[in-house]
Amino acid sequence: MQTMKTIAPGWIAFLIARNAALTLLWCGGFHFALYIKRVQDRNFKYNGKWPDDRNDAFLFSNQLADNLVWTFVFGIPIWTAFEVTALYLYANELVPFLDPRQHPIWFIGIWMLIPLYREFHFYVIHRLIHWPPLYRLVHKVHHNSINPTPWTGLAMHPVEQLLYFSGVIVYWVIPAHPIYSVFHLAHCMLASTPGHVGFDKVVIGDNAAIDMPGYDHYLHHKWFECNYSDGVVPYDRWFGTFHDGSSESEKRMLERFKRKTAKKAKV
Repeated sequence: MQTMKTIAPGWIAFLIARNAALTLLWCGGFHFALYIKRVQDRNFKYNGKWPDDRNDAFLFSNQLADNLVWTFVFGIPIWTAFEVTALYLYANELVPFLDPRQHPIWFIGIWMLIPLYREFHFYVIHRLIHWPPLYRLVHKVHHNSINPTPWTGLAMHPVEQLLYFSGVIVYWVIPAHPIYSVFHLAHCMLASTPGHVGFDKVVIGDNAAIDMPGYDHYLHHKWFECNYSDGVVPYDRWFGTFHDGSSESEKRMLERFKRKTAKKAKV
């Protein structure tokens, strides 16, 4: 904290390097195994095709290059900027501090709720950026990856990245601890990857596989107007936007589209 009382290039560069390395190891590990070595070929892959090598919707007409640019040129610096701000604020005692030695139950309880809070925040901003003007200007960058890969998670327009990481601001208002901000921001990157890995299971041995919690979000990339949340809290079920891949869900979704189209026509 003493070091972070002053904005200086040394410790900021360390955070950028650490965040870039964490992203490279996490996303790159999934991508290397599943999309370069193709260790399980198309087994358990949602989309039977591999991502397009040439597609003019992407920067450089290449999905991988596009996703890497949005992630490393914009995503990681924005993530780090929020982290630097948090640590600077705490180091200079400019925000309320929760001392874990005095309030251990509150400290652990709030930390355990961070993933649930993150899902609420994600659902709210995700619905916001599907508003047509924002979708066309901002969110379309992410949805260009109809056939997502592990590098798609942070491949967003900078405005969306600002919104995505902005949930951390709540810890600068309520009594909290700097580790919440660090964990929240890292969780944003780590949790985005399984939902975009493109496989239902990752095979780790002859008779073992790990389930990937990404099918709902894969359907979101396929159909756009469903499954806005990650599914731990059933927001989509509550608001009628859940799609489980069944013909019944598709029928309900198409009926919802017709109602929206008819409503627009009346206006």
